[in-house]
Amino acid sequence: MPDPLAVTELYDKKLDIDNLPDGVISGSTLIGFEAGLSRELRASVALCLTAAQKVASADSVAISPDLWVERHHMVLSGLNWVSTDGREVFTERTAKNVAVHKAIIPFLTAAFGPAVTATSLIVKAIEQIRKMQEDVPWITLFERESRRYDVSEFRFATAAEQNGTVVLRFAAARFSARQERLQILFFKKNDIDVSFRLASRTMTANADLLESMNSALAAKLQGHTDRYIAALDF
Repeated sequence: MPDPLAVTELYDKKLDIDNLPDGVISGSTLIGFEAGLSRELRASVALCLTAAQKVASADSVAISPDLWVERHHMVLSGLNWVSTDGREVFTERTAKNVAVHKAIIPFLTAAFGPAVTATSLIVKAIEQIRKMQEDVPWITLFERESRRYDVSEFRFATAAEQNGTVVLRFAAARFSARQERLQILFFKKNDIDVSFRLASRTMTANADLLESMNSALAAKLQGHTDRYIAALDF
């Protein structure tokens, strides 16, 4: 695959937010962009998801994985995203004698659509995990940001534009702490028995509204980084 993954935090000065590649990692979410999505809308999606994750993670009321998800989507709603299919409901699944990443690929394909370019990007990225070392930076980042409370929750998203509307499809795989937080999604063995929960959701937003927020969101997130750096005590 072409260099699809930006491994830097999305509001870091090292990443050109106006020229995002076909796929990026925003905290615990791996985002695949459809080829026709403009650079401005790629930035919009990335900034919105980064902001939602930062707010949810900092909220003292979001004391469980479900409350974290609820707060995350509440922020997106405030940023003009509308849910088209109700709440995100997790269902139990079990995988036996199979590599974990292979167990969730059929679910991702069903959630996003098998013919979607962004889906292919995400699936290919996951499949290539077996060829990578466990300390590859984007794997380390994705694992770290996916750990919260008593679970590891990996989130995936595809973004596309349809007639002036941006369609954002989510899929999430949640693993319990029983897996001992050991590179859960990235086990390279093919004989793992693991239980996990899966959920999907679709949200839409007006493209013009999203683009109009880019400058303010980027400034807000950069301000957060600047304050954090200023508070570091050496």
